[in-house]
Formats: sequence, C-alpha cells, structure tokens
Amino acid sequence: MYKITTDERSSAQIAALRADDLVSYAEIMAVLELVPWQGEPTNAENPDGPVRALCFGNGSMVTYLILEDQLRVDVVDISWIGR
Repeated sequence: MYKITTDERSSAQIAALRADDLVSYAEIMAVLELVPWQGEPTNAENPDGPVRALCFGNGSMVTYLILEDQLRVDVVDISWIGR
C-alpha cells in the first residue's frame, strides 16, 4: 500500500473542492493507495513516467508524483473546470 502525502498548496486546493467532489476525491485516494500507476502520464513522451493524473468528480483532476522506492504518492495539484 502506498502512503499519500499532500503539501500545503494541495491541501488548500482540496479544501476548496465542492462537497460532491470531496466524496469522489476520497475514492480516488483509495485507488492511489493501491494502484497509482493507473493514472494517465502527464508527459506523452514519457509514458512510463512517475507524474500521473486522474480525473474525478465533476471535472476535477488530481496530479501526483509516484515515488516507487518509498511506496509514496505525493499529490502536487488539484484542478477543476466549470466553476
């Protein structure tokens, strides 16, 4: 199981999510704990790269870095559209 970490900026972005997106975000975190490589690579030229993204909720996306040697996932950005 992977440990998930968030920095101050990401924590503030999470706090700004709507209630319905928070439920979806919690579900995505459960996925990241088990299979973080399921996300899409953010760099098409590096499809095996550790920076990944997953969509959740109603147009939100989490971008994260996988630190495989530490079994850790660092949330680096939460974004949303249509606000």
